[in-house]
Amino acid sequence: MQINKNFILEWAESSAKTKNFREEFWLGITITAFVRFLAAAVSIYAGYFYFLNLLAPINLESRIIPILFSVLLLSVIEFFSAWILSKVTKASIEREYKRAAILAVFSVFTFGASFISSTNGLSMRQSQKADNTADIISASETEKTNIAARYDAVIADLKNNIETENRNPQGWRGNRRVYLTAQQLDRIKNINSEIKEQRELCNAEISEIKQSQSEKLSENRNQMTETADKYWLFIAIVMIISAVSNVALQAFYMKILAEEKKDLAAAGVMTRHQRNQENMVNREFNRMLEIQAEEQARLFILSNNKDAANQKGIAAQNDEKNIGFRKSEKEDRNNYPLSDDEKSKVIYLEVEKNNKNVCQNCGKSYTPKVTWQKWCSDECKFDNYEKRTGKKFNMRKHK
Repeated sequence: MQINKNFILEWAESSAKTKNFREEFWLGITITAFVRFLAAAVSIYAGYFYFLNLLAPINLESRIIPILFSVLLLSVIEFFSAWILSKVTKASIEREYKRAAILAVFSVFTFGASFISSTNGLSMRQSQKADNTADIISASETEKTNIAARYDAVIADLKNNIETENRNPQGWRGNRRVYLTAQQLDRIKNINSEIKEQRELCNAEISEIKQSQSEKLSENRNQMTETADKYWLFIAIVMIISAVSNVALQAFYMKILAEEKKDLAAAGVMTRHQRNQENMVNREFNRMLEIQAEEQARLFILSNNKDAANQKGIAAQNDEKNIGFRKSEKEDRNNYPLSDDEKSKVIYLEVEKNNKNVCQNCGKSYTPKVTWQKWCSDECKFDNYEKRTGKKFNMRKHK
């Protein structure tokens, strides 16, 4: 029970944990990608027969060439179709609608090429399998030959009867049979009529065979058309599934990209907040440095004044005692107290020494070249622009 309880707690904790879109729907994304891959494989297989029929008039000793050509070409078409559709989606997200429209035209063209080759290829392949034209014609020709041979045999026997009658005339002349009698002529006439009837019967049967052949060929063509339509519809459904899975993958891609941009924007806000905090600290630090510089300057001035006063006292004592020596003019000037202008100059130099700005991108201190400078270098400026906008810095647009 303890194991089951821990398992339930772990499952509940993992289920309650906040996940991004990619982690939450990874199974659906994987299934959609697999369906897209499977549809692409079926499309390549079906399109192979289309290119095989196109290359049929070319006498090729080996079937490897058309196989490699068709598979390579169809694989490139499928890859290019998926790649260009992702570019269309990215351009749409970035609101570059002109580029998205141009890429969409190419995407439709590649999908149309894949659709035509796949549907026509497999439908032609299966319709050729259902084609019995050669068998129907061969059976009909065999049957017609047999019928003609059968009637030719009957007609040949009848002709032999006529020859027999002609060789044996029954009419007498001068104790000799030299002419055919009226009965023999009637029999020959009847035989000729029978021969004519046999030929008509033969032609009638052959006509029936031809009619039957024509009906069978028509039925075979209908069956081929039905088979082609059935497989055309099947491949069309596969291509529609491929298109839907493509659109679904692009929708997933848009969602993931939007989520990543949102996270990037949130990170940018946090970074800006941290930079503001660092800038505030740096400004306070610089202000303290300025105060310290002012204090050092004030102490320096007071020290100079004190030294000058001491020097004056010593010089007066020496003059009174007539002791000492005459100092140079330069040393005399150094012993005098500083004027107000000199005090301001000393304070300005000390403040300027510590007057450094803080880069709003990397947080390093730098000495600005102009008063409105915000970044220590162009690299930080470009990096800050990409973080704020999510786009590459274009020098042409910002000239």
